[in-house]
Amino acid sequence: MVEDRIAALEERANTLERRLRRLEGPATPVVVAPSYPPPVTPRPRPVAAAPQPRPAAPPKPARDIEDYLGGSVLAWLGGFAVLAGLAFLLTMAISRGWLGEGARTLLAGGLSLALLGVGVWLREHRDRTEAAVVAAAVGLAGLFGTLVVAGPVYELVPRPLALFGAFAAGAVGVTLAIRWRAQVYGWLGLLGALTAPVALGALDNGGIVFLAVAFAATIAVLVWQRWTALAVAAFTVTTLQWVGWLVFEGLGDPATIVTLTVFGVLSAALALGFELNRPGLHPVAIGPRARLRPHPFAIVLVISAALLAILGWELLDGEPWLVALAVAHIAAGIAAAHVRRISREVSVGILAIGIVLADLAFASMATGLPLVVGWALSALPFAALLGARTGGSSRIFDRILGRPDDESAERVDKVLAIAGLLGQMTLAAGQTLIFDARPEALAGPAAPTSALLAAAAFAVVAWASARLVRHPWRTGLDAVALASVAHLTGLALEGAALTAMFAAQALALGELARRRQDRYAAWAAVAFAGLGVVHAIGTLATPEALFYGLDAPLAAAAALGASAIALALVARAPFGIPEAPRVLGTAAALTALYLGSVEVVTLGGPETTGQTLLSVLWAVTAVAALIRGLLVDDRPLRRAALVLIAVTATKVFLYDLSALDSMYRVGSLIGFGILLLFGAFAYQRVRPVA
Repeated sequence: MVEDRIAALEERANTLERRLRRLEGPATPVVVAPSYPPPVTPRPRPVAAAPQPRPAAPPKPARDIEDYLGGSVLAWLGGFAVLAGLAFLLTMAISRGWLGEGARTLLAGGLSLALLGVGVWLREHRDRTEAAVVAAAVGLAGLFGTLVVAGPVYELVPRPLALFGAFAAGAVGVTLAIRWRAQVYGWLGLLGALTAPVALGALDNGGIVFLAVAFAATIAVLVWQRWTALAVAAFTVTTLQWVGWLVFEGLGDPATIVTLTVFGVLSAALALGFELNRPGLHPVAIGPRARLRPHPFAIVLVISAALLAILGWELLDGEPWLVALAVAHIAAGIAAAHVRRISREVSVGILAIGIVLADLAFASMATGLPLVVGWALSALPFAALLGARTGGSSRIFDRILGRPDDESAERVDKVLAIAGLLGQMTLAAGQTLIFDARPEALAGPAAPTSALLAAAAFAVVAWASARLVRHPWRTGLDAVALASVAHLTGLALEGAALTAMFAAQALALGELARRRQDRYAAWAAVAFAGLGVVHAIGTLATPEALFYGLDAPLAAAAALGASAIALALVARAPFGIPEAPRVLGTAAALTALYLGSVEVVTLGGPETTGQTLLSVLWAVTAVAALIRGLLVDDRPLRRAALVLIAVTATKVFLYDLSALDSMYRVGSLIGFGILLLFGAFAYQRVRPVA
């Protein structure tokens, strides 16, 4: 493969040389006189020829199955065979007592060095075959095995010296990998050096220092060469060792803080190093819209932050550590946002990690009302950022996060703003609903003061956030604020007072909608009026009152009356739908009819006169509506009257005849019949024209 690349480069150099000769033209011979120098004549500049198409690189010769088997597979199979043979020889020598511990170690080390040397010599001076590469790789692997045997197994070499040997062997492997462009030596050298502390049984204080130094050197090589898969393996191997050491050693706070800080910084350096060393031109050089995509190594930042938070919480005093970790990530995210080489996605991701850590730290230090207020207030900066990135003033955020130089960066900022706004509002709402102001408190007496303050704070922050953003986000946040106001009202009041307050809020919103011609406020007014009706029918005047009467007639009358008035007045608000006023007017009339029905049943007695009066009330209402519809030629009103007549007839013939006494049956039938005759007479006299 290397020979093919060299041949392609040579062919390309020859092509460039031929093109240069064509551009310069034929060389003119210069005759030098023996006695005096020839006159110097200015040579005309050659006219540049038309650009020729760049010759395509010669295709690489395809390797068939024979090349793979005879070259690569055979070489690597031979290397594994040699390595297995050496291991078997040492095992047999040990079992039969041929060699002592020192002799075995020297023999293994000597053979490994010999294989490494022969492979390097063949690769550099003789041939570029894969056999030479395999021989050097087997020798390098044998050196690591020899160090393991000489160190923790036989204890012939002190562990610090064995670690130094592993570091040296790793450096040799990395050098060969870079020089020969063979990543396999990088795997052997770097992973061999990184696994040396646990393999040599030196995972102590000195071993952790060695691991940190080796990991730092590994990061430099990996970022330089952009070995992505090897970087993942190196991060995994290193993280498993230092995490296990911290968990099982039980160190004091200073050593734990230093360890967490050092390896956290190294992990961040690994991720940001790959981000800074991405291939491609600088964004400024290729236009404002050209952005480099974030590298997948951003996941390293998430894993590292999670490990640092969990370990710091378990091994240290959790709150200060989480605060420091959150501040560090937020500061790093803001700083990274000003580095043009780092993509906006990565810098915003670091900032988001810091925000999540800050939420966790705040939750560990505060509870109840302070937690709700803190989480709710933290939504305001995100609302301001969302407003700034959707057309508002953004000077402050340009100074903090840097000015976004393209639409992609603006979209990333919008994603951060939306996620932060929704996340903080969700946290505050969850704390309010689950812990401070549970929904079941709506059905009982007034909630505690802390719950009322929490709901009020959430409503105020939602309203303030809505003022900072633009449509359609403003509409949604206003809806959240109004829902919070309704929740607060339900927590603070009960009974008729609650229904009356809903009606008053509906009237206020309806008036606001009428003055500002705001249809969203109009629909909010309908929602509050509907809440009043639902509460009144659900608690004060349930449908059972149509059969058994009311327990609190005055409270029910006040609640249903206020709701009916609210619906009737809200119908004048601008809704943008022509049918809305009629629907609301019908709802107000039905609410008033329901109020009269339950009051009539209560006053007349649920099982005697009350039901007769109820039938008469419905019949009178239906006939009056029918006559009104005839006089003003209102077809929907006439149809509604006919529906009410049908309902009344059903009640009279099915319920009254079976449930009431004989005299009350007669009264219901006669009264209902007279009213129907009057309605029929009126209909015939004032018949609508087709």
